[in-house]
Amino acid sequence: MISLDQMNDEIFRQIVGLIRPDMTEVVLDVGGCNNLTDAGLDKIPILPDSLETLSLGFDQCRQLTSKALVNLSKKLPPNLTSLNLNFLPQKTWDGSWDPPRMDDILFTIANKLAKSLVEVQISTTLNSDSGDGVVALATNLPSGTKKFKLDLRAWPHFKGQYFVDMAKCLPLSLEELDVNTWANDHFEEEELRLFADEILKLHHLTSCKVNTTCTDKSGLLKTRRLNLDQLRAYATSTSQSTY
Repeated sequence: MISLDQMNDEIFRQIVGLIRPDMTEVVLDVGGCNNLTDAGLDKIPILPDSLETLSLGFDQCRQLTSKALVNLSKKLPPNLTSLNLNFLPQKTWDGSWDPPRMDDILFTIANKLAKSLVEVQISTTLNSDSGDGVVALATNLPSGTKKFKLDLRAWPHFKGQYFVDMAKCLPLSLEELDVNTWANDHFEEEELRLFADEILKLHHLTSCKVNTTCTDKSGLLKTRRLNLDQLRAYATSTSQSTY
């Protein structure tokens, strides 16, 4: 065993060199490794087609850029049933996140999602002024996906409409949904109602968690934590109030 401070590109190369072509599961978490660079991440080989479970944690690795994470996402294997990617950057002393994560990561992941996936979990920040990457991810979730978790720990340009558009594209097979974001904008009431309306179309859904935290227009910190029953009640109450 080695400490995170001792992890570097060469040691990382040796670790990923242990991945065998017949493996069905790979769990690799090197979160907080400050000496791991893009060059080291590029040492990950083409992952074997035999993989069914893949979990990669690179959170708080301050030298990893979006470019390296995009290149890594291009290597996702084709027969996965479970995928967990943690690409959160480092949180700095002033509360910001660095290096920035762009939506090209989400586009690349979306294009490489295995058709056999049942569980998908993505954690990152998002420095994008559109919701296109999130919508692409939802659109490309396989028709058999049962669990989807999207943790966008910071999304400065978030708009509630982006989550409405995402909800419209989610597969009807979903049984569990967990979405989280911290943003500089908030759900407008009408956007939240529209989001709830779309979520309630997922008839197989048994669990739903929606957490949004933002600074609203008055400058106050506003947090919403909604479950499936609350979304049902919200859609019903807002619908009734319009009459």
